[in-house]
Amino acid sequence: RPARVAEDFALAGGWLHRFQAATAGERTRINWAADVRDRLRGRWPAHPQLDTALLRLTAADHQLSSHLTRRTAVHGDYWFGNLLVADGTISGVVDWECGASDGWPLRDLVRFALSYSLYLDRHTRPGHRVLGHRVLRRDGFAPGITYALLGQGWLPELVRSFLCDGLTDLGLPPELWYCAAMTGIGEVAALANDDDFGAAHLELLAGLSPWATPQDNKERRVRP
Repeated sequence: RPARVAEDFALAGGWLHRFQAATAGERTRINWAADVRDRLRGRWPAHPQLDTALLRLTAADHQLSSHLTRRTAVHGDYWFGNLLVADGTISGVVDWECGASDGWPLRDLVRFALSYSLYLDRHTRPGHRVLGHRVLRRDGFAPGITYALLGQGWLPELVRSFLCDGLTDLGLPPELWYCAAMTGIGEVAALANDDDFGAAHLELLAGLSPWATPQDNKERRVRP
């Protein structure tokens, strides 16, 4: 349901904005994608799709590394399952095992959008249409992520607007949303505890288009 999903994103985005503003440090050139690329190479040296995945991260690094942003505290696993909601507000955020007092704020921003999209088809039988998303079917690994980043519809528009607004809050061009998303996928591939889950994200990254379409880059939705 668009209204319920929009509420989830608004809650998560509002809390994250306040958290990042309260912990912001000095502005630093963004080397997040380069770091993820090195970690990915170290974890999956023999994977047949590694080279293609590395190309995606190199392209992302070319864009991100030309900008500065403030480093902040980072939760590290910022998805909706770790947010406690009461009376329409976030009453707590749990599971700080992957947290850091000084890191790249893009990590939490992207992780929320990707994880929410990942679980869109969680209760859908293989091959069937995902309720509420006319063109989305449960087919292969993480079709919701590909749909959110490159598809058309109310959910892709919401996800891309969430990323664009978060980047703007950090003083970064909203056009960086796609390379930030690719880096976030690569980070899961590099750091996931489960090997199958990590490898699936590597293959997802390698299979993505190197760039979003011009139309996608222009899509914005004004924050209420």
